[in-house]
Amino acid sequence: FRVSGIYRTGYYEIDASSAILPIETVQDLFGVSAALAHNIEIAVASRSDVETISYHLTERLLMSGIYFRSWRQMREPLFRAVNLEKRVMAIILSLFGLVAVFSVFSALTATSVEKRLELAALRAMGMSRRAVAGVLIFAGCICGGLGLLLGGGLSIACHLLITRSDLFRLPSDIYDLDRLPSEWSTSLFAGTACVLFVLTILAAIIPAALQAQKPPSAALREE
Repeated sequence: FRVSGIYRTGYYEIDASSAILPIETVQDLFGVSAALAHNIEIAVASRSDVETISYHLTERLLMSGIYFRSWRQMREPLFRAVNLEKRVMAIILSLFGLVAVFSVFSALTATSVEKRLELAALRAMGMSRRAVAGVLIFAGCICGGLGLLLGGGLSIACHLLITRSDLFRLPSDIYDLDRLPSEWSTSLFAGTACVLFVLTILAAIIPAALQAQKPPSAALREE
């Protein structure tokens, strides 16, 4: 046979055991008639429709003795492993987010204690409790916003580095995939950023409320 080209799917099992030949050549090689086909592959326009199409085809073809499997069903162990890794990574990243929120809380608590004289002086000059609390909450918003901008920029940079460079390629003879899987989801990214920003504001409200409720005379006596 004359090899006209080499292709890579990124999946080792397919790359190591698959070849594309004219159907007439395969029929002559295995001695089968043109009316016989061992399997037929169907391509769909969107991968999100795979499960629906697979269900309808199975209902229609199973009674005729034709067995149908989608590519998700054929690679079920791989998808289960990837889903498990995604859940573990989600838990780890959630813990990172909680650590960041507690860091903002501790930083604002330390700031409110350190600046209690200045805040007491502002209260003595007529600033309301709500305004004092607003100053600390605004500081928390700045910390959370800067953290989200830095973290979002790093996540976008890491995604582009993984998907568009060869720095994170995996040996395909050891792993099923030849690179780390990375899929960008704008809705997930925006939702996570909003949740973390809200948690940051909530973490800033506690020290702000405690400091705003303290009368100026008590802060001056503590000093």
